[in-house]
Amino acid sequence: MHAYPNCFKNYTYVVSRLFVFVKLLTAKPYITLPEIPLPIWRLALACTMMCLLSGCGGGGGGGGLAVSDVPAVEEERFDVNAIGVRTYALNEGGSDSTDSLEPSDFETAEYWGNAYGASPLDVTHFSNAYARGWTGKGSLIVIADTGIDASHIDLAGKIKYSIDYSGAGLTDANGHGSHVAGIVAAVKNDIGMHGAAFDADLAIAKVTSGWSYSFQVARQAAAWGRDLGAVAINMSAAYGRDYSFESTLVKLSDGSYYSSDPYHGVNGYYNSRDEAYAWKAALGSDQVLVKAAGNDGTIYSAGHNQLATATDENGSLILDGQMLIVGNWDADGRFLRGNAAGNVCVTWNDGRCHDAAKIQDSFIMAPGTYIYSTYHNGGYAYLTGTSMAAPMVAGALAVVHQMWPHMSGKNLAKLLLVTADKTVDGYDVTVHGQGLLDMEMATRPYGAVGIPTTGRTSGSVTEVSGGVAVAGASPAQFVALSEVMILDTFERDFYVDLTTRILPIDTRRSNVASAGGIMDHYAAFFESEQHVALPINLSKRARLTFGMGTVENEFLGNRHSGSFGQVKSSTTTYINFDYNRDLFGLNGFAQLAGGMTRPEVETKNSLLTGASNIFLSSWTVGAEMPVDQANFSNKSKIGLALSQPVTIEQGQLNYRIPVGRTKAGSVTYETQSVDLKPAMREFNIASYYDWQLFDGYGHFRLYAEARHNLASSKNNREARIGLQFFMAL
Repeated sequence: MHAYPNCFKNYTYVVSRLFVFVKLLTAKPYITLPEIPLPIWRLALACTMMCLLSGCGGGGGGGGLAVSDVPAVEEERFDVNAIGVRTYALNEGGSDSTDSLEPSDFETAEYWGNAYGASPLDVTHFSNAYARGWTGKGSLIVIADTGIDASHIDLAGKIKYSIDYSGAGLTDANGHGSHVAGIVAAVKNDIGMHGAAFDADLAIAKVTSGWSYSFQVARQAAAWGRDLGAVAINMSAAYGRDYSFESTLVKLSDGSYYSSDPYHGVNGYYNSRDEAYAWKAALGSDQVLVKAAGNDGTIYSAGHNQLATATDENGSLILDGQMLIVGNWDADGRFLRGNAAGNVCVTWNDGRCHDAAKIQDSFIMAPGTYIYSTYHNGGYAYLTGTSMAAPMVAGALAVVHQMWPHMSGKNLAKLLLVTADKTVDGYDVTVHGQGLLDMEMATRPYGAVGIPTTGRTSGSVTEVSGGVAVAGASPAQFVALSEVMILDTFERDFYVDLTTRILPIDTRRSNVASAGGIMDHYAAFFESEQHVALPINLSKRARLTFGMGTVENEFLGNRHSGSFGQVKSSTTTYINFDYNRDLFGLNGFAQLAGGMTRPEVETKNSLLTGASNIFLSSWTVGAEMPVDQANFSNKSKIGLALSQPVTIEQGQLNYRIPVGRTKAGSVTYETQSVDLKPAMREFNIASYYDWQLFDGYGHFRLYAEARHNLASSKNNREARIGLQFFMAL
């Protein structure tokens, strides 16, 4: 044990750090010290200057790391772009996949689809959704159109249900229905092209045989789809341009319009307001109506598009957000083709519009220009129009529904709208609505993201933050935290690997090499006012030391915070047993020590539920030899020692981890314990040379140390050399 005034402690720190205290990362167990020619008068002069600069104070202990040297655990929020979704094996019924999938894995010839220029799937980033394991499997989409080519190689296996309202049979003699169906869900089979949701199922409702279209019959198809559990009904149809109706439109200051017609102006075009009630019943609570905006090039979208904004007497949307109006984005020309997102009021009276929303609020764009898809008679064709844009959005709904089947139709539609890309050229909400469909963003967390705290997905969440800095810790020890469920604003479950925030650190604050022999490893963790020690001499050769110390915000240099919980304080009690004996002219010495730490933790807003008592050990064995045995007044010596620093032998942190959610909105938890015992046991080899100067008033120490199984080092090994000088006043 050594104690020196603080000025000498400063000498130890400054001289060693500025001159020769060099930290070397090496894989070699030993190092060779070069001869250091350092005259005594220069060393003394340097120490005197350091004393004048830094001042002298009260007593202190041997050299080591100060409390402030321990790196703080990061408190910053997790980047949502680092948050993933649980990946499932494709076409395997939802079994977990061990493969790491990349978007490029799905960007095949089918994905590009013989596109003239930009691929519609690429423009809308569907490969990102596929790489996360989501392809529409288990989702059902109704196609209310001209039927289907049921024998087409890309469609035959996709038809789960069918119904013919036309009386002419299901076969598609027109080609339009087959084209639309292929855009939604054509199979991925390395032939031709594949659909946006290539694993989804189709419910084919033939509502027309030619170019005329009955919205009333389509509504019957919606009710059929509702009973089948369909996610959406695709209606690639719209009223033609009505110049008589257009002549009644009056433009408002906000760019919207209302009709001065005494009937259409109050009830909507062709009674859209009352039609909305009928469509609400047909859709049910979860099915989404995906409707083509129309191809007339008007600056507004009226007609049956007004179903989206029709409002009841209480001021609520009748369809409650279960409708998407889809415009045709020309990906090569980078402009909108067909009808734009301008609003025409459904119910105008008393000099104002009574609608709860505008067309633009439900308007989203998707590629619809020169789209390559399946056609009748087993062929393929390029077609253009909002009829081609709408089924891509229907496919997107199938994909996100597979990911989160708990979501209502209203929220599925809202999700695509709020994540749409508004960076398109010349973006104007009255033209482009909410923007261009973006499946990369739609399958990422949105809004407030955090860990559920109430057991319900609709309850509060706490942000994901903090980390763990533990001696010898490795991410493998914290594997229980490798897949923690978090929720976003839509109550969608995502999963984050918290082991990326596990930092193995070097908590050792004292060492045998710089202390020049046996020392109190535990005392170095505490400031003097936080620590007491009672030494008891058992004999000339043996001594017991009982010690206790308290520290705030850590336990023996280990820290955790944020989502991992917070250490408020810790109390450590320990016993050192020291023994020395002369053997063959050598002074042999040994120390065996054990301790227990009781951490007090804060569990609020974290995964932590508690921490156990932590049991510790340390030991040292070594021998010293006098440099000049003939001169006993000369206390100079050479020593060699092997030691284990303070090591956790037993202890754990207990966590309650959200691991999933039910469709009904309950959070599933698992209780896991993290073992704090390091995977590798560190041991250190130390050598030192002590030289007495100025009749004992000066003290010079040169030392070297090799550390093994050091988890905080890249190679698990480290070597140090150091130089210290002390002077007693």
